[in-house]
Amino acid sequence: MTTQTRPFGFWTATALVVGGMIGAGIFVQPAQLAPFGWTGAAA
Repeated sequence: MTTQTRPFGFWTATALVVGGMIGAGIFVQPAQLAPFGWTGAAA
Protein backbone atom coordinates (compact mmCIF):
# COMPACT_ATOMS: atom_id res chain seq x y z
CA MET A 1 0.00 0.00 0.00
CA THR A 2 1.42 3.34 -1.03
CA THR A 3 0.31 6.67 0.33
CA GLN A 4 0.80 9.92 -1.48
CA THR A 5 1.53 13.07 0.43
CA ARG A 6 0.66 16.46 -0.92
CA PRO A 7 3.46 18.97 -0.56
CA PHE A 8 2.86 22.09 1.48
CA GLY A 9 4.18 24.54 -1.04
CA PHE A 10 4.04 28.20 -1.88
CA TRP A 11 0.52 28.17 -3.33
CA THR A 12 -0.93 26.23 -0.42
CA ALA A 13 0.61 28.68 2.04
CA THR A 14 -0.64 31.63 -0.01
CA ALA A 15 -4.17 30.21 -0.09
CA LEU A 16 -4.15 29.76 3.70
CA VAL A 17 -3.00 33.33 4.29
CA VAL A 18 -5.51 34.84 1.86
CA GLY A 19 -8.33 32.72 3.28
CA GLY A 20 -7.39 33.74 6.81
CA MET A 21 -7.40 37.41 5.91
CA ILE A 22 -10.78 37.21 4.19
CA GLY A 23 -12.25 35.15 7.03
CA ALA A 24 -10.96 37.55 9.68
CA GLY A 25 -12.45 40.47 7.75
CA ILE A 26 -15.86 38.81 7.60
CA PHE A 27 -15.91 38.01 11.32
CA VAL A 28 -14.62 41.45 12.40
CA GLN A 29 -16.98 43.45 10.19
CA PRO A 30 -20.03 43.27 12.53
CA ALA A 31 -17.97 44.74 15.37
CA GLN A 32 -16.83 47.61 13.16
CA LEU A 33 -20.37 48.34 11.96
CA ALA A 34 -22.01 48.06 15.40
CA PRO A 35 -21.69 51.79 16.24
CA PHE A 36 -23.85 52.65 13.21
CA GLY A 37 -26.84 50.66 14.49
CA TRP A 38 -29.29 49.18 11.97
CA THR A 39 -27.76 51.24 9.17
CA GLY A 40 -24.75 48.95 9.43
CA ALA A 41 -26.95 45.93 8.74
CA ALA A 42 -27.71 47.28 5.28
CA ALA A 43 -24.00 47.57 4.56
